[in-house]
Amino acid sequence: PAALDAARALAATGERAAQALVQAARAAMRPFDVEPEYVALVEPDTLEPVAMLSGEALLALAARVGEVRLIDNELLAPALIPTSQPLEGEAIATCSA
Repeated sequence: PAALDAARALAATGERAAQALVQAARAAMRPFDVEPEYVALVEPDTLEPVAMLSGEALLALAARVGEVRLIDNELLAPALIPTSQPLEGEAIATCSA
């Protein structure tokens, strides 16, 4: 669960790069001596790898703790950007009509 939690938390901050999300999941397993077999961010329907979290994507992982193989996954979605704040470089115009 720590691996999925780490990736979810990073995605919630706005991170969208699959490599960064996968690395966060891998790093969260290290303190528990969990050996990842695979960690991948994939398209939920086709299981094709994705490079960026631009919509829902499945974080899939398999790992070993001794002889036990653990498998887990979670759907991740990109963080929503608040619409009340302008994006960097975006102009705000007011109308007095």
